[in-house]
Amino acid sequence: MEAKASHAPPLHTVHISRRTAVNGVYAAIYAAAIMALLYHHALTLLHSTTLSSSFFISLCLLISDLVLASMWAMTQTFRMRLVYRNEFPENIKKVAKESEFPALDVFICTADPQKEPAMSVVNTAISVMAYDYPTEKLSVYVSDDGGSALTLFALMEAAKFASHWLPFCRKNNVVERSPEAYFAANHYSSPLKSESQKIKIRVSATMTNAPIFLVLDCDMYSNDPKTPLRQLCYFLGHQAIPNLGFVQFPQRFHGINKNDIYASEYKYIFRLDPKGFDGLAGSNFNGTGCFFHRRALFGSPLSFQPPEIAELEPYNIVKRPIKSQEVLALADRVSSCTYEKHTYWGSKIGFRYGSLVEDYYTSFRLHCGGWTSIFCDPERPAFLGDAPINLVDILNQTKRWSIGLLEVSETWFLLYMFLGLGAYGHNLIIYVLEEGTVQNWWNDQRMWMIRGLSSYLFGLVEYFLKCFGISTQGFNVTSKVVEDEQSKRYEQGIFEFGVPSPIFVPLTMAAILNLVSFFVGIVQIIRGSKLMEELFVQMFIAGYFALNFWPIYDSVFLRSDKGKLPSKTTVLAAFLTWIVYKASGFILRN
Repeated sequence: MEAKASHAPPLHTVHISRRTAVNGVYAAIYAAAIMALLYHHALTLLHSTTLSSSFFISLCLLISDLVLASMWAMTQTFRMRLVYRNEFPENIKKVAKESEFPALDVFICTADPQKEPAMSVVNTAISVMAYDYPTEKLSVYVSDDGGSALTLFALMEAAKFASHWLPFCRKNNVVERSPEAYFAANHYSSPLKSESQKIKIRVSATMTNAPIFLVLDCDMYSNDPKTPLRQLCYFLGHQAIPNLGFVQFPQRFHGINKNDIYASEYKYIFRLDPKGFDGLAGSNFNGTGCFFHRRALFGSPLSFQPPEIAELEPYNIVKRPIKSQEVLALADRVSSCTYEKHTYWGSKIGFRYGSLVEDYYTSFRLHCGGWTSIFCDPERPAFLGDAPINLVDILNQTKRWSIGLLEVSETWFLLYMFLGLGAYGHNLIIYVLEEGTVQNWWNDQRMWMIRGLSSYLFGLVEYFLKCFGISTQGFNVTSKVVEDEQSKRYEQGIFEFGVPSPIFVPLTMAAILNLVSFFVGIVQIIRGSKLMEELFVQMFIAGYFALNFWPIYDSVFLRSDKGKLPSKTTVLAAFLTWIVYKASGFILRN
C-alpha cells in the first residue's frame, strides 16, 4: 500500500502567495505609523488642562482611531499567509474506482416563492443532478420553507425534463448544465435557514445518509459538473486532509454590471480573505457552495457526539428503500419542528443556533472543536448566483450579515495622509492583483462606506435590541425578482433606491451634511477666511465623502424614475440633519 501511495498521482497542491513577504513589510511600516498616531493622541490628552470641548474631541478621535486600527490589524491577519490551491480531478479515477466514491447528498434551500422564483430553484436542482458523478451515489433534497405548491409543481416537471436534459448534456459534453444559463448563452446554432439545515440533515440520514453533503442556496446553480470530483481531491487517497470538516467554494455571481456599482462581488469577503483564512486555520462556511463531511456535525474528531437514535448516526447504512413505509415514517418524525426539544441538535449536533449568520457561527464552532477546512477557488467558478441589483436589498443583506458578526494639520498631517493613502493604496493594489479594476475598487470602497452608515449601523442596533429581548424584523430574504426597468437602470450603473426604507435615512443625512459642509467651506474661502489651512483638510474630507455620495445627490436632485430616493426619506433626513446640527452647535458653544 505504501509503494502504491508513493507512486499515486497528486490530487491537489498548495503554495504560499509571493505577496506574503511584501504584505509583512507593509504591515510593519503601517503599524509603526499607527503607533505614532496613538502616541500623538495620548500627548494631546495628557497636555489638556481642562475638560473642554477640545479634550472630548481629542478623546473621540483617539477612540475612533483605536477602532479603525483594530479593524486594520484584524484585516492584516488575512494577508499574512495567503495560500493558493490547485486540484487535479482528472487523477481521481487513478486513485479510486467510481464504486469507491462516497455517496453525496445535496441540500438546496429556498424560503420565499415571491422573492426566489420557482424556476431559479429548478435550474439549481437540475444543474447539480447533472454532476459528473455516479448517479446511484447522488441524492438531491430541496427544502422549501415557504411551502409553495408552485415550487413543488415546478420540481415535479423538472424531474421529467431532467430525464431528457441530463443525457443530452453528457452526450454533447455540455459544461453549463443549468438550463437557464445554457440557453441564455446562445449555445444552440436565517434562524429559519439553520433550522431547515438541521432538518435536512436528519431527513437525509433516514433516506440516504451520504458521508458527504453539499449545502446550496436555490439561486446558486452549478457551473462546473466536475465540482464533486474537486472536493474529493481533499477527502480521498493518501493526500486526504486530516480532520477535514468541509470544503468551501467561493460565492461567484453572474449578471453583475461592468463596473459593479454595488460592489456585489464581495471580492474581499468571498475570495481574498478566505485564502488568508485557509493559510491559517481554514476557511469559514459561507452558507452555500460548501461540501461537508457529515461526521463533522457530530462532535469533535476525538469525541463523537451520538444522536438520540441510531438511524441518525453518520455511520449508519440505510438498507431500506426510500419509499418504504418505515423510512417515510421516520423521515416525517425527525422533520417535526418539535423534534429537537431536549436534544443536542443546534448546540452540539448539526448546524448551530445562536446567530442570524448561522454559517459563520457553525464553522467557528467546528474549528474550535478541532475540525479543519479548505478553501477551493478553481479558475472556472464552481457555482454562480444572482446578486441583488437594487440598493435596499444590498443593504438589508449586509445588515443581516453584520448582526451575526459585531484630520488636522501641522506635521502630524503627513501621518494622517500616509495612513489614509497607505490603506487605500494597499487595498487598491490587492484588488487589482485579484483580477479587479480601478473602477470596481472605487465602487467597492464606496459601498463599504455606505454599508457603514446603514447596514452595519442598523445591524448593531438590532443586535442590542435582540440582547434586551426586544423583537426586531430580523431575517430578510433578498429578492430575486427583477423588473425590466430596474434591470435596465442596473446595467446603466444607476443606483436603485425606490422604497422609503429607514435604512436610507442615516445615509442621506451623511450625504446632506457633507455636501453642506463642503459648500460652506467654499464660501469661507471666497470671503477670504484666515482659517484656510484648517479648512483645507476639512474640505478635502467633506469633498471626498460628497464624491462618494454622488448617487444620492443624483437620485435626489436629477432623477425622476421609480428608482429615485423617495421624497419622504429626503425630507426626514434633512430635518434630522438640521436637528443634529443645532444640537452639536449648542454643545460646542457651552
